[in-house]
Amino acid sequence: MTRFAIVDTDPVPYLYVDCECDPTPEAMGAAMAQAFGTVMGFLQRHGIRPAGRPISVYHDYDPARMRFRVGMPVGADALRAAEAPLSGDTIPAGRALRCTHVGPYGALRETYEALERHMDEEGLTMGAVCWESYVDDPAEVPPERLRTDIHMALG
Repeated sequence: MTRFAIVDTDPVPYLYVDCECDPTPEAMGAAMAQAFGTVMGFLQRHGIRPAGRPISVYHDYDPARMRFRVGMPVGADALRAAEAPLSGDTIPAGRALRCTHVGPYGALRETYEALERHMDEEGLTMGAVCWESYVDDPAEVPPERLRTDIHMALG
C-alpha cells in the first residue's frame, strides 16, 4: 500500500542533463545511467559537492517519447558553473504530493498510476513539475528493495 502525504517543499537548485528516449524501462535506464555519469563527472571536475540525492525531473508527459532531466541537487552558487552539456535550474518551492516507491525502477509506472488515482480521489491538481529522488544505490541494494521518492507539484 502506497502512502501519500502533502508536503511543503523547499526550492531545489540542480545541475542536469536533458534526456529523451523511448518510454521503456530499458531505454530510460540506459539514458539515466549515461546522464548521471556525465553529471557526476562534471561535479567532480569542478569540485562541486552534491546537496542531495540524484534526481530526475519531468515537466511534461508524452506516452510516445520521454523527455526529462537527470541531475544532482547543488548549492545555488553552483548553478553559475553550468556549461554544455549541463544546465542549471531550480525546482520551485511549493506544495507537493509525496510518496515512496519501493521496488525496481521498471515498476515505477504502477506507483505513478496509484498517485494519479489518489489525486483524482482527493480532487488534487497536478502542478508544473514532478521529480524523483533516488534514495538507494542500485549497485548496493537489490531491485526489490530500491526506494524512490516521488514528488508531484500541486497546482
